[in-house]
Amino acid sequence: MSETQPAIAEKNRIFKITLVISAFLSMIFLDQTGVSVTLTSIQNELALSSATLSWMMNAYFLSLSACLLLFARLSDTLGIKNIFYTGIVVFMLASVGCATATSGPWIIATRALQGIGASMGYATYLLIFNYQVAKKYRGRVLGTAAAFGAIFLALGPLIGGFFSSVMSWRFLFWLNVPICAVCLFFTATAFRQDEHQHGPLLTDKLGLLFYLLAIVGLVCFLMEGSRLGWLNPYIVSAFAGSLAVFILFIYHEKKQHDPLVDLALFKNKVFTASIIILFGNYACVTSIVFWALWLQRVLGYSPLLAGIALLPAGVPYIFSSRIGGILYDRHGARTPLLIGSLFFLAGFIEMTVVAPMQQYSWFMLGMLSMGIGWGFVRPCAILSGLNSVPIAHKSMATGMISTMRQLGAAVGFALMYAVISTYENVSLTHIIQKNKLTVTTSDLNHLITQASANDSLSYLIPVIKTAHTHALSWGMGVISLLALLNLVLVIQYLHNDPEQADIS
Repeated sequence: MSETQPAIAEKNRIFKITLVISAFLSMIFLDQTGVSVTLTSIQNELALSSATLSWMMNAYFLSLSACLLLFARLSDTLGIKNIFYTGIVVFMLASVGCATATSGPWIIATRALQGIGASMGYATYLLIFNYQVAKKYRGRVLGTAAAFGAIFLALGPLIGGFFSSVMSWRFLFWLNVPICAVCLFFTATAFRQDEHQHGPLLTDKLGLLFYLLAIVGLVCFLMEGSRLGWLNPYIVSAFAGSLAVFILFIYHEKKQHDPLVDLALFKNKVFTASIIILFGNYACVTSIVFWALWLQRVLGYSPLLAGIALLPAGVPYIFSSRIGGILYDRHGARTPLLIGSLFFLAGFIEMTVVAPMQQYSWFMLGMLSMGIGWGFVRPCAILSGLNSVPIAHKSMATGMISTMRQLGAAVGFALMYAVISTYENVSLTHIIQKNKLTVTTSDLNHLITQASANDSLSYLIPVIKTAHTHALSWGMGVISLLALLNLVLVIQYLHNDPEQADIS
C-alpha cells in the first residue's frame, strides 16, 4: 500500500500539471486564432486603418517574442512558478483592456500588454514541464496538453466568428478571464516548490537592449515598407540599423561571462535545426490571419461562416499532435517531424496554387494538410530542441525555443503583410491608372467591404477581389519557402534516436 500511494499521488500531480499546460495553451491558442476572424468587425467598429489593424495583431507577436528571453532568464532568480503566475495575471488584465478598447492606440497598447503576459507563461511553461515531469511521461504529457489546447485553437475561429456575428467581438477577450482563472487555480495547487533558483537578476542588460532594437527594427521595416515605400530613408534606416545592431548583439554576447544567449548552443546542430524549424512553423501559421480576411473580403463570408470555414486548419491538430507525441516517445524526432513537414509543405503549396480559383473547397484541402502537419511538427520540434542540450542549459534553451517560435510569428506576420500589401498597392494603383480614376487605393479597398448597389465603381469589385487573391497567393508562396526549409533541416540534421532525449 505504501508503494502504490506515492505512485497514485505522482500520477495525480502529473495530471494536474497537464491541466495547467492545457489551460494555458488553450487560452493562447484561442486568442491567436479567434482574433483573426474578428478583425473586420474590430476595424469597422473602431474605424481602424489597415495599417493600424495589422499593428494591433503584430503588437502582440512582437512584445511576446521580445520579452521571452528576459523572463526565461529571470525565472532562475525569481522562480518559475512566480513568473508563470504573474504572467497569467497580466494577461487577464490586458484582456479586460482589449475588451473595453475604444480606439486604435488603446487596443494596440493592450494587445502589446497581452503579449508581455503571454511571454511570462511561454518562457516558463516548458521549464515546468521539464523539471516536474518524469522523462518517460514527457512526450505524452506535452502531446496531450497540445491536443487539449488545440481544441481551442480549432474552435477559436468559430468562437470568434460567433461573438462577432451574434454578440460582439469584445466577448472573445472577456472569455480569457475564466480561462486565466483556471490557470491560476492549477498553478497554485499542482506545482512543487522551485528548487533551482540561483544567481543575480539579469546581468546582460545591454545585450537585451541590442536584441530588442534589432527585432523592433526588422519588424518596423517589414510592416511599414509597403506604406512608406521600400526605398524611403526611414525604411532603409530601419533595416540597416536592425542588421547593424544584430551584428553588434552577436559580438557583445561572445564577450559576456553571463550572456543573454549562449551562442555555444548553436554549435549543436540538432538544437539549431529544431529552433529554426519552430521559427518557420510559426511564421507560416500566422497566415491564418490573412486567410480569415480573404474569406470575408473576397469570398464574402460572414465572421461566423469564416470561423467555420477555418476549422479544417485547426481540427486535425487535435489528433496529429497527440500521435506525434507518441511517435516521438517510441521512435525519436525524425519520423514524426518528417511526416509533419511533408504534410505542412504540401498544404501551403496547394493553397498557393489554388487560391486564384477563389473556391473554398479547393483551398480547404490545403488547410487540412497544413493542420495535420502542424500537429506533428510543433510538439516534436520542441522536444527535439530541449532534449539535445545538457540540463545546465535548460533555462536558456527553453527561452531560445520559445523566443524563436514567437519571433517566427512576428516576422512571419510582418513578411506576409509586406508581400501582400505591396502586391495590393501595386495592383490597385495599376487599376486606378488604367481606368483614369481620381480615387485612392484605400477607396478601392473600401469597395469590397462596404460597397453599395448604386456605387459607380462597383463594376471594379471583381478586379479588386482578384488583386487581393493574387496578393494572398504571392504571400503564401513566399512563406512556403520556410516550410521547404523545415523539411530540408529534418532530412539533414535530425535522426531517430529517442535515447538522445536525456534531460533528467
